[in-house]
Amino acid sequence: MPRLRQARTPPIDVDRAADIAAANCAAAMSLAEAGIAVFPAHVFWNDAKTKWDKEPVGKAWQQRASADAAQVAHWFGNSTLVVRGVELTSARLVVIDADRHRGGADGVAALQELVADEVDWPVHPIVVTAGGGEHHYFRQRAGAELGNGVGDLPAGLDVRGCGGWTVGPGAVRPDGEGWSPARGVPSLTETFKACTSPRYRAGW
Repeated sequence: MPRLRQARTPPIDVDRAADIAAANCAAAMSLAEAGIAVFPAHVFWNDAKTKWDKEPVGKAWQQRASADAAQVAHWFGNSTLVVRGVELTSARLVVIDADRHRGGADGVAALQELVADEVDWPVHPIVVTAGGGEHHYFRQRAGAELGNGVGDLPAGLDVRGCGGWTVGPGAVRPDGEGWSPARGVPSLTETFKACTSPRYRAGW
């Protein structure tokens, strides 16, 4: 595995290091068991930006992404610095990413306002991010796949689709903050398994 960049500040939650590593491994295995390809990503403190940042570990992450249990266990078995990235192209998923950064636009509020009168807004998996934002997961529509970008969306919102990735639900940063499934909506793994079943009929 490529060498990992070391986070300097804020420090790693040493007391919870083993629990964080176990949580990241379990979350990665859960996604893989649902058939969602994952890959190792590094979450680190960016001193230049004074915020947490993230990047894939190594190159060709799209090609290396896997749902193979042995491979996933090898990647995520023993490091608190590695979370799993969800490779969106093969999963045919698109994510509306609503960010919340100190001093920046409130993407969560912008999205709520945008869809307030949208009667066709379907029930879908939502993940609350470590920074207080939200990832809204949907299936790609056949013949009209979305890529990555902002387009005409309000500030604080962008789209992740073909060629993109997100940190998946259940991931935990070295400081103990994490990406948690929102309450009251179906989980990503449950919904993904349901929509790949021959009996699946509903849209999301």
